[in-house]
Amino acid sequence: RDYFRLSPRQSKPAVAELVADGELEAVEVDGWQAPGYLRAGQKVPRRDRGTALLCPFDPLIFFRPRVERLFGGFRYRIEIYTPAAKRQYGYYVWPFLLDGMLVGRVDLKADRANGALHVVGAFTEPEQTPERIAGPLAQELRTMASWLNLSQVTVGTNGELARPLAAALR
Repeated sequence: RDYFRLSPRQSKPAVAELVADGELEAVEVDGWQAPGYLRAGQKVPRRDRGTALLCPFDPLIFFRPRVERLFGGFRYRIEIYTPAAKRQYGYYVWPFLLDGMLVGRVDLKADRANGALHVVGAFTEPEQTPERIAGPLAQELRTMASWLNLSQVTVGTNGELARPLAAALR
């Protein structure tokens, strides 16, 4: 609904129709007050293995109440309009999804003059360890650098994940 900027008045009848037609099925999600829906016949995996850097404008991220509900209180605020001195994580921060969990975030900048994807800062989420995150995150950053036609990934010093990430990239 939010992705297409539809109002509840527009979306509720459409969802009800999809349920009635057998396209969607209502499901209960632990901890949710509102109903959830799955495509009919969709198998729920025993374990989520999704791993990706998520753009700040990704539909999963930009609707804050949903991301907080889905990922146990993960709070995300884009800080591009926040004065530098008041930023918590950085200017353009990408959450990192590892095995279906948001485990860290990186402040990224394309340094085209030097052919580098620069990690200004790298941070772990509570109860996550840099050792678990650094290797898979390094691989995702290399992939992103390749997409951007950048030849290297460099890492600054901000955040507790910066040093382990730099080591994983060597």
